[in-house]
Amino acid sequence: MWGKLYRKSSLNAANIQPTGITTGEDLAFNLQLFPYLSKIYILKECGYNYRFGGMTTRYNTCLLPDLKKLYYIKKALIDKYQYHKASDYIRIELKNVLKSDICQMIAFKVRSPKEIKNRISEELKDPIYKDIMQVQNHPAFLEDPFIKAIAAYDSNMRYDLCKKQVKKEIPIRLLKKNFIHSYTHIKNLMFISLAINPTTYIVIFLLLGVVLKSKRWKRLCLTLSALLFLLFSNGALYQWIAEQWYKEYDRPLPERKQYTYGIVLGGYSYWDWKRSRPEFSEIADRLLEGIRLYKHGRIRKLVLASDGSIIESKDGKGLQGNAADMKQYLADLGMPLEDVILETRANNTWENATFTLELIGNSMKTESTLLITSATHMRRSLWTFHAAGLNPDTYITDTFPEIKGEKTNFLPSWHVLASWPELTHEWVGYLYYRLRHKPSV
Repeated sequence: MWGKLYRKSSLNAANIQPTGITTGEDLAFNLQLFPYLSKIYILKECGYNYRFGGMTTRYNTCLLPDLKKLYYIKKALIDKYQYHKASDYIRIELKNVLKSDICQMIAFKVRSPKEIKNRISEELKDPIYKDIMQVQNHPAFLEDPFIKAIAAYDSNMRYDLCKKQVKKEIPIRLLKKNFIHSYTHIKNLMFISLAINPTTYIVIFLLLGVVLKSKRWKRLCLTLSALLFLLFSNGALYQWIAEQWYKEYDRPLPERKQYTYGIVLGGYSYWDWKRSRPEFSEIADRLLEGIRLYKHGRIRKLVLASDGSIIESKDGKGLQGNAADMKQYLADLGMPLEDVILETRANNTWENATFTLELIGNSMKTESTLLITSATHMRRSLWTFHAAGLNPDTYITDTFPEIKGEKTNFLPSWHVLASWPELTHEWVGYLYYRLRHKPSV
């Protein structure tokens, strides 16, 4: 499991039962299997490619509950095989898991400080944490300020200790994520996006017109800036170019065709923790159209794919997913939850396709599938699904109704000018995917 090879006879002998956990599931699997192995060989070569993302960039609601279950699995095996010298280590690990969970809640601002403290107090009512105080061979462990805070039932102290650690670790984490791992990729994409964005040149020529001393060049730069502004703030021009980008997908669905899966791509909402409800952006018609098509019997299963998550925080730093609350919201809208599939791991369009395929399985390659997303986003999205080995039909939303009235309007519009970055972003993303990935279908 996860980069390992097993002899089939050993798997049959172990008769491994599901643990119901998603975090640490590989360790739980191996702990059940290892007693049935006569030999274990470890390769010296590094065969694991670590990717920033997933659980490292968002609050993982499964971390603490799953690892508490894993603790009991370990404890049972320790008792079974009388290997009690390992008891201290799993107790220390339990403390670290609890501390990590609190740090994540603080770092990603999933709730207010008061709510986090209350949640810590409720969590520590679990009898499992009494085990932490039974460490015998590591007396210095009991001097840990965090352990003292647990023993004293001091929520404020526990919170403050974790907050201090978060303040120390967050800059390093951000440095690794944003500058070491993805600097080159982000730098290149940003440069290309800026390079093909008309506003960039409007601003450049405007600034040159202000700072240059030569009247000739000053006049030329200001004239070019004005001409570019008039050209790219023109609603008719923008609408025509945008329509060329998505017009091949602007078609009705085949009559009476029913799809097994309707995949709605995310990016349309964040969770308002203060009011305990989702808030939606202007592209929420992706979700609304998905629900409408389900209600009309055109799709059997509604798949909500994320972009960092289905729900992301308002400031971009908080909890990037609250699947349970989102499911409840959909239930309130009359959606049967057995027909709703949530994909909450993806951070971009490419991962939308790959993680959705992983979640549902290869049945997606044979079952009829409908891809639902905004008009300008469809071309790039469809390419990623082709590259993943899927060939869905397409259904576009958000075809710029706010500027359709400007289709024959040649007067300058700041709104039109502000619409270009979205379109140029799609051009750059599409080009990037075409160069990086080869479609399987």
